[in-house]
Amino acid sequence: TTKIICLVFGVDRGKITTKMILIDHEAATASFTVGCTVILQNLVGGAQYNGKRAVVNSPKSSAGRQQVRIIDDDKVIAVKPVNLRYEPREVSSLTADEMRRVLICSWKKTESQVEGVDTNSLAAMVSKYFSCPAELATILAIIKRQQQQEAIRFGAVNILMDETDEYLADLMSNLKTSPNLRRLYVGPHSESCTNEEMDYIITRQFYYARHPGEILCISGDRMDPQR
Repeated sequence: TTKIICLVFGVDRGKITTKMILIDHEAATASFTVGCTVILQNLVGGAQYNGKRAVVNSPKSSAGRQQVRIIDDDKVIAVKPVNLRYEPREVSSLTADEMRRVLICSWKKTESQVEGVDTNSLAAMVSKYFSCPAELATILAIIKRQQQQEAIRFGAVNILMDETDEYLADLMSNLKTSPNLRRLYVGPHSESCTNEEMDYIITRQFYYARHPGEILCISGDRMDPQR
């Protein structure tokens, strides 16, 4: 079974700590990362959507389903994770930044070893270690989820936690109409965010600002308590 690097969070003497673990593909796809592109598969009731590309709109609900937006039809449906798979990614489709992240987060290279390296050389490095497009897609989804977790923590702890309910209500209203303000609250990760992903991160920031005791539970499926 393919093993994939994953970052998990914990607490040591009151401080947030991180460690890397290996997980198999089945565990990595128990729920799909918001904002990622997926392929619909094995649907019975909606068989016409099998093979269609979609973007994940929401985390897994208490009913065990995730909302996805079908790209061609701009239609949102709720499906089980078993009916999804990440859209495979060839090395040639990756940006230089994505290749650097894959190499660093999989512990193949350090930041200093990939800094300033040209795109062709990065592609050769990635191809040396990863030949399966499905594996690459899953690794990139895990990296995206890590970035989301960091953005949610940052916004909830450093921006929103001390604000009043009235302020948060006004801010949420403004965020819905101001793309620049949305990107400010999502942070550096916003440059690669889809609209669905930014909506998700901001919603979670607001939730954890009012439920700070749950911030340390942000990891994997536990990242998204359903209310």
